[in-house]
Amino acid sequence: MSVAAPQIMISGHDSAKFSETHRADSAVGFETEGGWVLSRARFTRRSPVIYTLGFTDLSNGDKRALENLYNNARGSSEIISGWLHPISGDATPVRFVQGSVPNYQYKGFRGIHRWNVSAFMIEEV
Repeated sequence: MSVAAPQIMISGHDSAKFSETHRADSAVGFETEGGWVLSRARFTRRSPVIYTLGFTDLSNGDKRALENLYNNARGSSEIISGWLHPISGDATPVRFVQGSVPNYQYKGFRGIHRWNVSAFMIEEV
């Protein structure tokens, strides 16, 4: 089952905190006594990419949408469909990395309610 990404994650609202890293080397190898190196693929498919996201100056509506996404995806158990990569624009199915939870810091003033979201991680499925 999958959960649809909210507009905040689709529109690429803030890419200032965006980064991507590859999870693991997909090759296993060892050196023989003669100096030859033997290697093979560790996985039958390529290793997933981990993305780090964060948002600044979110409205209350965008904050609620992100909270609902995390709650509906039940943390890392459900796939999030419709997320767009902020640089390439490609649609990629992702899920929250286990243990990575968005943290919200209130940055509003008087009647202006704004939020910053610290970095959290999602991974390619």
